[in-house]
Amino acid sequence: YLNAGMLFLLGILLYLYLPIRSLADPPMNWGTPDSVQGLLQHVSRRQYETQWLGLRSPGVLFRQFTQYFDFLKEQFPVFITAFSAVGLAFLIRKSMFWSAVTILLFTVTGCLFGIIINIKTTPLFIHLMEVFYVVSYFAVAVWAAFGLKYFADIGKKAVSAGVVLVCFVLPASVLYGNFKENDKSEN
Repeated sequence: YLNAGMLFLLGILLYLYLPIRSLADPPMNWGTPDSVQGLLQHVSRRQYETQWLGLRSPGVLFRQFTQYFDFLKEQFPVFITAFSAVGLAFLIRKSMFWSAVTILLFTVTGCLFGIIINIKTTPLFIHLMEVFYVVSYFAVAVWAAFGLKYFADIGKKAVSAGVVLVCFVLPASVLYGNFKENDKSEN
C-alpha cells in the first residue's frame, strides 16, 4: 500500500504544480488554475462541457471508436504497429502484470476514453481529443520496443546491427512523417 500511495502522490503532484505555476503569472495561463475553483474547473475540463453530445446513436459511437484508430495510424507507421503486435505478444510471455498494465493503459486512455468523453466527431472537436491519447501512444511505443527486443533476442549477433539501425530508423521515420504537419517555422 505504501508503494501505491507514493505513486498516487507522484501523480497528484502534477496537478499541485498547476496553481503554483499559474501564480507566477505566465504569459499563457490556460484555465487559470490559481484558485481551488479554477484548478477544479481546469482538471474537470469544464471549458469543454458544451461539446458533449449526451446520448448517441450506434453510428456516432462507431465513428468515435474508429477515430482513435485513425489517430493511431497517423502517429505510427505500419511497420511500427507490426513491431508493437510482436512486442505485446513477447511482453505477455515475459510479464503478465506489465502486459496487463500496458493493455489497460492502451484501452482506457485510448478508444475507450474517446467514447466515454463522447465528443462530437467533427474535425474541430476531434482534434481537441488527440492530445488526450498520448498515454495510449506510449503503450504502443513500449510494445514496439519489446518487439525490437524480441527480434534482437532471436539472432543476437546477426540481427543486432539491424536492430541498432532500426532503433534509429523508427524514431526518424516518425519525426519525418509528422514534421511537415507540425512545422510552424513559417508562422
